[in-house]
Amino acid sequence: MKSGKRRWYVPTVAAAVLVYQIVFPRPLGRELLVQPVWSVPAGGAPEAAPAGAPAEVPEPREEALRGYRLDGHLGYVDRGGSILFREKIVHGAAVHDDYFIPYTSLPRSLAVRGADGGFLGIIPESGYPFISGNRLFLFSVDGFSLSEWTVNGEKIWARSFPSLITAMDAGSETAALGFLDGGFRVIGKEGEEIFSPPRPESRHPVTLLAGVGGDDRFVATVQGINPQTLSVFERSGRNYRLLDSRALPSDYRRPVKGGFFTPGFNFVVEQPGGVGVFIPREKRFTGVALPGVLRGLAENTDYHLLFALTEEGERFFLTAFLPSGKKALQFAFPRDASHFIRKRGSGLLMGLGSRLFQIAVRTG
Repeated sequence: MKSGKRRWYVPTVAAAVLVYQIVFPRPLGRELLVQPVWSVPAGGAPEAAPAGAPAEVPEPREEALRGYRLDGHLGYVDRGGSILFREKIVHGAAVHDDYFIPYTSLPRSLAVRGADGGFLGIIPESGYPFISGNRLFLFSVDGFSLSEWTVNGEKIWARSFPSLITAMDAGSETAALGFLDGGFRVIGKEGEEIFSPPRPESRHPVTLLAGVGGDDRFVATVQGINPQTLSVFERSGRNYRLLDSRALPSDYRRPVKGGFFTPGFNFVVEQPGGVGVFIPREKRFTGVALPGVLRGLAENTDYHLLFALTEEGERFFLTAFLPSGKKALQFAFPRDASHFIRKRGSGLLMGLGSRLFQIAVRTG
């Protein structure tokens, strides 16, 4: 039954995307086209794009490969849809576009391997790898310590904390950390503490989301249960100052999905019935209603669009919307437990079941 459902992905997604040619409010009054470029089995050869689909815009050489995790495997796909490397995930793996790190349930030392499967280095310590942008971190097995490493296995810094780390994000020079006791810290590129604001009042203090955006200009956090509070801070010299703090309608008791998206450094946070978008330059928080439960977020910087992948019943929905909350398009297709969505160049790379899709977003 499951394999039968997967056979419908290609015609369903292709047909759904192709019918959406909507008028988008741009100065030139052109149409926004969202169309599939190619679809490929995650372990096979690429298939032809539907008739009338656009050729993909070439990406810079350093953006040609994209790493993915899908259907119990990790792999690398090039811009033409060819799978260049694929390997089964035994327990877990952290995947970067240039390298990956497989790990076991009790990792001792970790092998860093390139996109072709070759060995790059060894991290000779126990822990769980975490990749944010171009930075590689290692959480200790107990979750109270953090270190940063090079892909060749050289330790840059390490430090311990008095509480369990529950949330993390990193920019080019800073990292934002949330803790089980409700604390929030911003640390520098050598692990030194830069900023730690007071915890907002709540019945159950815990930090559920941490974010860094705008080339380290902004940091944000979602803290507490009853109430749950969003706080956004802006850099001021070496330190940070509070830009906005507000109670959220959510009452999650688990990690919250979200983060900063460019341009505009908008902070998107999962909320009941959709997402909330905080626009720092306006200090405005807008709710966007979405069907089902949020499963993934992506962006298109060319047209200032955000994309949300949500799940409701036996269907997925892909919704494109502006930071203002205005929706540009929405379509549905069969769900699968294995999935992802991410930005790729000016388009999207999606994984559904055992298939990969490259989707172009452009005007025409």
